[in-house]
Amino acid sequence: MDFRRILSTLDCLHGRFPDMKLCVCLGILSDECARELSLHHVWRYNMNLQTSPARYAELIATTHSMEEKIATIRLMQKYGITNCTGGIFGLGENWEDRVDMAFAIRDLKVEASTLNILLPIPGTPLEAQPPVTPADAAKIFALFRLINPTMTLKFCAGRETSMKD
Repeated sequence: MDFRRILSTLDCLHGRFPDMKLCVCLGILSDECARELSLHHVWRYNMNLQTSPARYAELIATTHSMEEKIATIRLMQKYGITNCTGGIFGLGENWEDRVDMAFAIRDLKVEASTLNILLPIPGTPLEAQPPVTPADAAKIFALFRLINPTMTLKFCAGRETSMKD
């Protein structure tokens, strides 16, 4: 990642569209990078937990830890950048994992959450996961609203397929 180029692009966007709220998703970042983003007009950072913190290593992790994700979210908060933090459903998690993730996101005090439904792709490790049913998707969304009553919830990937809309 060419971080200086990203910062330059952010400055350019802010210069052309000063009222635009800039959101970036750049993965795990250092304190210095978080500080730089705050100085270059970033309003929101997207860092998804993906699943329950208790089962992250088992279900999804290959390159970094849940602790690194949470540390990045905290760095953004330290520098006044809002956070959008969510996950993916249909990875093989159970209802306890879904509840655990909803509370973990609440406890992080983020401003928004992206709720994604897995779209299994042939040839990937998760290709055989059973689809999330429309009823379960609705329950997941309701669960997140109950646990996070004031948070902005964004129903993103997989919504059309899972909810048949």
